[in-house]
Amino acid sequence: MKRTTNKFNPERVVNVYWNLHRHCWSVRQGGRVVGHAQYIALEDVTWRVQASGRERVRREGKKNVHAYASGKVTNHTVFDQSELAVRYNPYDLETFMAGDTPLFTSQSATFLVVDGNRPRTWTRGINLKGA
Repeated sequence: MKRTTNKFNPERVVNVYWNLHRHCWSVRQGGRVVGHAQYIALEDVTWRVQASGRERVRREGKKNVHAYASGKVTNHTVFDQSELAVRYNPYDLETFMAGDTPLFTSQSATFLVVDGNRPRTWTRGINLKGA
């Protein structure tokens, strides 16, 4: 992760969202962006969509940061074909989706940038905490 001047505490939860202008993942902690990444993995993930922000996107036709994943940064990533692709489109969906399942929590998530500027997200262990 390329760090900003803001302090990053690896023991605290971060929010990760796709940055449309930088074509990378922004990492926010305590309300401030602490870094940008081409790759980041989280554990104990909560997927959040702020309804008022989603409605503003629909109303104005301009994107804003209103949807993100919250969790703890981890170095442990396993790809064993049990992962599900994550998707979200504020014009079509109310929440993040993993396949045809609404996504609220997951054990882990991996955020990548492919082909230079395309975001891809995979998750595993979905909705086990009880949504």
